[in-house]
Amino acid sequence: MDSIKEKLKQICLDLTEKRIQEIEVGIASAQEAIFSDTKNSAGDKYETSREMLQQDLTRFENQLSLAKEDYAVLSNLESSPNKLIGLGSLIETDQGFFYIAVGIGKVMLDDATYYAVSPQSPLAKEFLGKKKGNKVNFNQKEFSVKEIL
Repeated sequence: MDSIKEKLKQICLDLTEKRIQEIEVGIASAQEAIFSDTKNSAGDKYETSREMLQQDLTRFENQLSLAKEDYAVLSNLESSPNKLIGLGSLIETDQGFFYIAVGIGKVMLDDATYYAVSPQSPLAKEFLGKKKGNKVNFNQKEFSVKEIL
């Protein structure tokens, strides 16, 4: 099963790297728009436009920082199984598979669905520290931990 965790980790790394590249394109575009925006006679309109562009740039920079943090977390994940659920655990439940890593969401692998969730997500917080056989209640659903991989 470790190979499934390694494959999931690689898919998540690839998706995160793609997100980083897309954000970097957005940053470059916002910077170019700021630099090419020239002051015209409608002073207030120019300032408003420039401020909106600056806000876009700031938002992209924050997204880039978070994406790079996710990439670092993924890069450092261990693939060995643990007795207790923690960062890097792949959990098999009666409600599906959950990979506690970064918040990517639904990931398809070998015709199976896995959910990559951040350890800060409400569902993951319920799972953390649990072991095989434990039950977790979340959103009026019960999740029974069948296996920790």
